[in-house]
Amino acid sequence: MRGVDQDGGVGTVANSGKNVGLAFETIEFSRIHKPGAYYLVRTGQLLRVPEDGISKGRGPLISYCSTDPVLVHCLSDDPWVPIGAARKMVGALGQAVRF
Repeated sequence: MRGVDQDGGVGTVANSGKNVGLAFETIEFSRIHKPGAYYLVRTGQLLRVPEDGISKGRGPLISYCSTDPVLVHCLSDDPWVPIGAARKMVGALGQAVRF
């Protein structure tokens, strides 16, 4: 897995040697600038960010505080992607599904 670069840019996620044909944006939580369904890398939880949860020109309207970088994978631009589909995406990557 490749995470966020020094500029907080996009990385790709691969499944431990298995090519599943999936790649997701990996960004820091504070750099979420668009609605979507996001997977919290550290906890395995799903975060739904609707359009009204984003402030124009800024990050999410909620704050997530941690001493470590909070990385998320953008699973879908649709914040309401069906939960079963989101679980399959995360499972196909070999990541822990905790939602």
